Amino acid sequence: MVVKQTLSREGRKGTATMSLLTRGMYGKEFNPTPNAPFGLRCGQMRGRNLVHNGGWYDRWGNKLGWGDLSPDDFRRIAAEIPVDELFVVLGEQESFWEFVEKIGPIGSMSRTRPEIDHPGVEYMVQHAHFIIGRGRLYYIDRYKSCKETTLEWYGAVFEVVEFERVLEVLAAESLPPATA
Repeated sequence: MVVKQTLSREGRKGTATMSLLTRGMYGKEFNPTPNAPFGLRCGQMRGRNLVHNGGWYDRWGNKLGWGDLSPDDFRRIAAEIPVDELFVVLGEQESFWEFVEKIGPIGSMSRTRPEIDHPGVEYMVQHAHFIIGRGRLYYIDRYKSCKETTLEWYGAVFEVVEFERVLEVLAAESLPPATA
């Protein structure tokens, strides 16, 4: 799929501000950043998770970290993320294994291509599973299999977004508040 519309920082209106979400902000698996935003740690494991070993990115395709995400993690991110930022979640396959050049003794010791840390916006559009904004949780329905407009998993309520609308969500300067 070719993305016909593009998303760029330069094309956005408003004043430039320091972003909370920055590439590599959660550190590495065996050297996570202490006291990182949203209470997340790189390589974290959760007992009841919605995402296992997922990759975490900003809207620009910068990799923030990776690990499991629980329903509580989703709700906490949505409550604390700045209104002009988005937290994008990809699956383990798309955020790691697609970039492996040589498999190591364990996955995290594999050699990966450099673009693993910044695969870009088009890659986000093609592979996003979830997008989190202030007060908003989005589930990307890649196969148009959802009949509902919202889904609830373990108390976390997600708006269903068709694959064709992913770029529209990523391009939004800020998202309207969720409606009850």
